Amino acid sequence: MKYKTIFLLSILTLYLLSARLFALTLKEKVIFKGSPPDGYVLIAESVVPSPNLQHIGFVCRSKDKKTMVAVVDGKKTIEFSNIAKGYPHFSPDGKDFLILGKIKDKAYVLHNNKLSQGFDEIFKAQFTPDGKKIVFIAIQGGREFLIENGKPWKDYKAIAERISPVFSSDSKKIAIVALKDNGKSTISVNNKELGEYDLVLKPNFSPDSKHIAYPIKKNGKFSVILDGKIIGGSYDEVKHIVFSPDSKHLAFVAKVGMNFFAVIDGKSSDKYQYVGTVIFSDDGKHWAYMAYENQKMFIVLDGKKGPKLDQIGPYFFSKNNDLLYMGVKNSKGAIFINNKPQKFYDSVGLPVVSNDGKHIAYRARSGKKWFLVLDKKEGKKYDFIRRPKFSNNGKHVAYIAVKNKKYFIVLDNIEGKKYPWTDFPYFSKDGNHMAYVASDGKNMFMVVDGVEAKEKFFGYLKGLPLLFHKNCITGQAIRLPGPKFYVVETCF
Repeated sequence: MKYKTIFLLSILTLYLLSARLFALTLKEKVIFKGSPPDGYVLIAESVVPSPNLQHIGFVCRSKDKKTMVAVVDGKKTIEFSNIAKGYPHFSPDGKDFLILGKIKDKAYVLHNNKLSQGFDEIFKAQFTPDGKKIVFIAIQGGREFLIENGKPWKDYKAIAERISPVFSSDSKKIAIVALKDNGKSTISVNNKELGEYDLVLKPNFSPDSKHIAYPIKKNGKFSVILDGKIIGGSYDEVKHIVFSPDSKHLAFVAKVGMNFFAVIDGKSSDKYQYVGTVIFSDDGKHWAYMAYENQKMFIVLDGKKGPKLDQIGPYFFSKNNDLLYMGVKNSKGAIFINNKPQKFYDSVGLPVVSNDGKHIAYRARSGKKWFLVLDKKEGKKYDFIRRPKFSNNGKHVAYIAVKNKKYFIVLDNIEGKKYPWTDFPYFSKDGNHMAYVASDGKNMFMVVDGVEAKEKFFGYLKGLPLLFHKNCITGQAIRLPGPKFYVVETCF
């Protein structure tokens, strides 16, 4: 029986090793996605990836500076005299794109290869969140109106394009704020006016898309309207309107005289010199905001004041409804959980919480050395570390560390290979694989489960993640000369 057990364990070990080795065999695919056409120069800041990283678009200007074209997946669009900043603009699924530009003295929206009607001016051409509609604000003959899938809404003297349009999360409702001919301001939802006021500010839809709230000004005072009725009172100023994640509660910040206060479900809090945005826990049962008084900052959690601090970082609720933030007192920093401080250090970074809410990690510094604090336990000390990341299942944590000017990834306290530079690590959805981009000092390449990809590039697009899908990782990279753009698929 003893020998049988040993034999079975040996077989299992060999199986696991072979499975691991198989997983480390990388298959790489480099897909060319375009370069500036002959006679054109790339506008570097125009490079835009699709949300799924399968497509790349960018804008080029002719060398004589007379025309501009967009290039999407290597295909050149029609010529424009000018293309607006922020375009190409991809649909949420990445299959479609928009270009907003001018041809001579008219503005147009190009949807894939279809050109819209020309207008005097066009603003904010975009897809609805579900990607099924195209909307933009047009100006023609001195009148302004929204175009929804080619159909115009009612025209107005002006539309507040900085805050319009606003979409409900289900894309079934579209709101704009407009100036009427009588000088009054109105809000229109699905081309239906909800009233007229001296001024209307940016509307907010609830997460479930069933409710709408917006600030209005009438007779010199501001109020907030929720589903057609005023909630709370009249104020000198109103800002930061938010719904709770469950859509059952509404909060905003108001000012009367020199005092700020939070208004939650119509009820006013204590008054302070300043109040920050109100946040809610996912279950809607808890709320918090930052307040400032007598040169000190503190968090008010469910109506109770936290400790007074010199500085407070971003505050948020975790998935298990704990409130977390970074606070500084007497030049020392600590992470606070439900207004209770953890250990103070010379410096701390923002806290990171696993998806299940069971683990909390952050970087901290004592003296000149940085280290990870995971569930209150201090890790190995380095010259510097970056903000940690948890795998989706919360079982693994990884971060960038720097030692002797070398960069490397630390995964579950195990140091990876050292490089002149590495980017942030990314986990697969099941948490079983990790990938990142590294540099050997000359080229950049992907590293998957510790194995270096053979395909090397001048660089990967800055600020983009690596996306896992099934057994592959997608990134976007550049080679010179050109520059030439590529989608990189690395499979295991």
